[in-house]
Amino acid sequence: MIDVSKYIGVKFAEKGRGPRFDCWGLVMEILDKEYSITGLPDFKDRYVHTGDYVGIGSCIDQEKRNWKEVDAPQEGAVIVFNVKGRPHHVGICTGYQQGQAWFFHVYEGTTAKHERLKSTMWANRINSIYVYE
Repeated sequence: MIDVSKYIGVKFAEKGRGPRFDCWGLVMEILDKEYSITGLPDFKDRYVHTGDYVGIGSCIDQEKRNWKEVDAPQEGAVIVFNVKGRPHHVGICTGYQQGQAWFFHVYEGTTAKHERLKSTMWANRINSIYVYE
């Protein structure tokens, strides 16, 4: 399981790219710093704000063409979640602990946190899971 402890408590910021982040900014940061995956597109100029469900959904639809969809979570995979019935939020799978998949994310009104993927809040919102190729 990847150690994300240094990111726990990082504050949310609209279109944040460090030291505060939005969900995609945090995923990009972790993929860069922990997996050396660089050059990912930064969509912050292609949506108005985190409540722009159409703009963010469009960014997700365009980027997922560059990733391989997988059936099960694995460490380093990007997990896309539905919010209000649309793909709108992302987190990163950190691996398994005691047979449970965990992911890391941040969203408006919170600080970055580590959660079980099958938690009541998130299990039914999983849209898709992707790995970078």
